[in-house]
Amino acid sequence: MVDCTANPAALQPAINAAAPGAKLLVNGTCTGPFTIDRDLTLLGRNRAVLNGNQVGPTVTVGAVQVRLDKLTITNGKANLGGGILNNAGGTVTLDDSTVERNTASAGGGIFNSSGMVTLNDSRVERNTASAGGGIYNEVGVATLDDSTLERNTAEGDGGGIDNGGGTVTLDDSTVERNTANGGSGSGGGILNSGVAVTLNDSTVRRNRPDNCAPPGSVADCTG
Repeated sequence: MVDCTANPAALQPAINAAAPGAKLLVNGTCTGPFTIDRDLTLLGRNRAVLNGNQVGPTVTVGAVQVRLDKLTITNGKANLGGGILNNAGGTVTLDDSTVERNTASAGGGIFNSSGMVTLNDSRVERNTASAGGGIYNEVGVATLDDSTLERNTAEGDGGGIDNGGGTVTLDDSTVERNTANGGSGSGGGILNSGVAVTLNDSTVRRNRPDNCAPPGSVADCTG
């Protein structure tokens, strides 16, 4: 058990000491930011919080496999990936977790450079960025399953998602009430300039100034 209730700075030393493939049970609010450089699972107890302390991405992932389960990831501030930065080809899986109230130039909630990010039953909400308020998927693969992107804001393009040169798949997921302030065509919900965005039983609605851009770039997404 990593008890951040007793010591808010306890998590990073525990990560540094963990054997590859270990599972760490986390309790309380842990103050970071945090760097994960080995295969690892962090499992939150009683909705544990990872607090980036406004001094970088809350969680930076190397070329490893990381699972974040039952955690809230918040208060990060960075150039890339305010909440989570996956920029070394890592594999990141979020289960029953929330990425909220983080800030970045690109990827307020999550920046995925060239790796894989999977969200299962998770939320990305109230994050802000110049581009990709919720998620910025550069050339990687992002998959959302039974997950929600809501109330994220981009000062330019891609309020919910700014898909650069990668692929994004949404299964039974919702992108709603996100905002892009770049004007018409800026992709309030999803901006797709990448390979493909696929919606499977998913909904993109109530985003401003539009749901998906450019027109026709995301099948089954209109307005």
